Amino acid sequence: MPDMMQPTANANERTDELNDRLRQAATLHRQGRSDEAARLYADILREVPNHPDALHLLGVVYCQRKEFDSALPYLKAAVDLMPEFADAHIHCAKALRKLGSTPAAVALLDGFLARHPDHTEVLAELGLALRAAGMERRALEIFRRVVALAPNLFTAQLALADMLRIQGAKGEALGHYRAAVALKPADPAALNSLATLLKEQGQHDEAIQLLRRAIEGNNGFAVGHNNLGNVLLDAGKVEAAIAEYRTAIDRQANFPEAWNNLGNALKEVGKLDEAVAAYEESLRLRPEYAEAMSNLGNALLDAGRFREAIELHRRALAAKPDFAEAWNNLANVLIATGRHAEALEAFECAVRHDPASHQARFGRGLTRLMLGDFAGGWEDYEHRWWGSHMSRQIKPPRFAYPQWDGTPPRPGQNILVYHEQGFGDTLQFARYLSMLATKFAVTCVCQDELHRLFLASFGSFARIVPAGGSNAVLKEVFDWHVPVMSLPRAFRTGPESIPGGCPYLTPPADALARWRPRIGPGGLRVGVCWSGNPSLKDNRLRSLAAESLAPWGRLDGIRWFGLVKDAATTRPTLPAWDDPMAEAADFADTAAIIACLDLVITVDTSVAHLAGALGKPVWLLSRHASEWRWQAERTDSPWYPSMTIFRQPALEDWASVIRDVAAALGKIAGTGAGTATALAS
Repeated sequence: MPDMMQPTANANERTDELNDRLRQAATLHRQGRSDEAARLYADILREVPNHPDALHLLGVVYCQRKEFDSALPYLKAAVDLMPEFADAHIHCAKALRKLGSTPAAVALLDGFLARHPDHTEVLAELGLALRAAGMERRALEIFRRVVALAPNLFTAQLALADMLRIQGAKGEALGHYRAAVALKPADPAALNSLATLLKEQGQHDEAIQLLRRAIEGNNGFAVGHNNLGNVLLDAGKVEAAIAEYRTAIDRQANFPEAWNNLGNALKEVGKLDEAVAAYEESLRLRPEYAEAMSNLGNALLDAGRFREAIELHRRALAAKPDFAEAWNNLANVLIATGRHAEALEAFECAVRHDPASHQARFGRGLTRLMLGDFAGGWEDYEHRWWGSHMSRQIKPPRFAYPQWDGTPPRPGQNILVYHEQGFGDTLQFARYLSMLATKFAVTCVCQDELHRLFLASFGSFARIVPAGGSNAVLKEVFDWHVPVMSLPRAFRTGPESIPGGCPYLTPPADALARWRPRIGPGGLRVGVCWSGNPSLKDNRLRSLAAESLAPWGRLDGIRWFGLVKDAATTRPTLPAWDDPMAEAADFADTAAIIACLDLVITVDTSVAHLAGALGKPVWLLSRHASEWRWQAERTDSPWYPSMTIFRQPALEDWASVIRDVAAALGKIAGTGAGTATALAS
């Protein structure tokens, strides 16, 4: 904004003494001593009620205090007395705009510009008034014109950048934000806006530097600390983010956004009680704060308080019906309670209100797959890179050659296939490698722990490379690349066309030779995996306490083999117990162990996929709200013909599952028939 504290010369209306007092007041004003300046302006107006400069500058003081209703009468009088004085028009229009009288502000500025069409400062204020009035198209045209006329006008550069960003032209906005920061390198608003856009583009380091600059120049800049917390949280630096949110709250206790963001960060590190308290404080400060309501609902979902979570998301949507994120969050709770059809409707609402939402598209994809809509599901599943809870840790790869989408290849072309997330995902979709090999020369990069198993299973027709030794391979140029979890989409897989040729994994011969005598014959040999990866977010819901397996110990004729690798995990107290996993080096050893067993009983972990891919009878113990791949209410799996699914009949009801498995085991162990015959029946 231009300097508007210079009194105009008007010798006909001023005495020398009044001029001196006006200059003294303006000097105090420039020094930030606005209270003293206001008293002097008021003294002058008591003597000369229509003194134009005193009217204008006293109005400016009130504007700077954000007391726009007090400012407006003085500024209107100044405009009437000085119809050609741009600064008075600018400040009067600003007061009108801040008071919600945007049509009057636009009319005032249009009147001035009819006489002075290229006055850039007035044009810039007109752009702000038009934007406030919802006339975005004309506002954008005005800001572009101002920047063309006066590229060094900070206000116009910043406002143009803001509008471009809102309209999605983020690349162009970035250039204007940088221009604004170059004009005013210490301006906290410009630094904050540029940093926010850089955060959205994943440029966390520069965003953090800019926000630290903004904070250094303005110690009370609570918004800067809050936004720095947002960047740090997005970059995975959760504890540092928590510290910044707390600093923002110290600077400004009645800051509902900071309390809400603090809740998000505390939830991220599992401090649910503290997160709930932060969300509740945010809602105390702003009772209709839809974002905080929905985030509190997310925390209650993690705490297993599903009914309250649903109620909060519905309250958030009542306050803000087009709140796409709340629709998405509501869908997630509905999935957790097994209400998949309702969840799909909620995801559809989320996508309708925000078609660019990766989270909503990804969630809708999982739900479509759960309900058997594979065509729509695979398409939405491509949003996993940006919409899944793993998206901060796993980024989409960037290659100079295209991702294969099922396009028929030319003869002699090659393709790079690579793993993404967990071991189970890689094991499930490795079934497509043999199909790929009929079309391409295949190079597959897999996790190190799978390398020996994949080499034995696929090495005759594919080049198998461990991730730990893949740097040179990833620098090669291929005709195509494809992430392993995009293969079902590329092959247009439907419920009836799932490649089901199990077994498609083969343990190495040397591993089998080692483990056959170690496991030995005799009894019903049952492998048990009761716990998944403890670092995963939902492991509590899918894993069993070791002691809960105790009822199985009353069954005779069974030899038990532990299939949990984690040495820290408590072991079940079952008779005839063996724990071979302490000696297993990788999945090749685990596969060989499973190949020597009669049956595998497992929670939803990579062991389920491994046993199914080996064609071994496997009983999956599934939580009530199971993963999409096991679909809803099925007791079998189209992915693994040898699988039987035992589902929780209600949330967290493992006791019923344990009883059902015990009954099924009792029938097998007590038949006296051969193991294979008993399992087949």
